[in-house]
Amino acid sequence: MSDESCFHNLHEGGIVRQLAAGVNARIFPGVNAMLSVVTIEPRSESPVHSHANEQWGVCLEGEPAAASTARRSPAETVGARPGRPRGG
Repeated sequence: MSDESCFHNLHEGGIVRQLAAGVNARIFPGVNAMLSVVTIEPRSESPVHSHANEQWGVCLEGEPAAASTARRSPAETVGARPGRPRGG
């Protein structure tokens, strides 16, 4: 991976995927890690799911309400252990 390919504008680009109705992601893959920028429309939810790897998230704007965490305010990070259900 070249140094040039390590820098991204998080407001555009990436691999675009719709994860659920009203839940969209732009994925920026690396060699050993990836970053997903997820946009969740008001009153939308992600299906309950889990991942084999550890996940971290941060809400950059809005008011999150996640069933998998008690965190409810922007700029707080949340971590999820591998296999722990989240979403819903």
